[in-house]
Amino acid sequence: MFISKAASYQHNMMQAERFRANPALLTAPSGEQEPGVVIRSAGKIQGVIPISAALRLANQLADSVDAHNNTTNSRSI
Repeated sequence: MFISKAASYQHNMMQAERFRANPALLTAPSGEQEPGVVIRSAGKIQGVIPISAALRLANQLADSVDAHNNTTNSRSI
């Protein structure tokens, strides 16, 4: 598990408020478009990813939250 530095707390909290995800279309070199997701931070594009990568990332985020929930629940027993 990654552990952040206390000195980075304020920066991390500010960054957390800046992340946004919205629907996007990725255009292949052939001109064909496929659905995707654009990820922005403070209005700047951090990446445009296909749906498969967005679902993988969403699952990783959910699994990370669940890991904390399971740890918290097991400690309270």
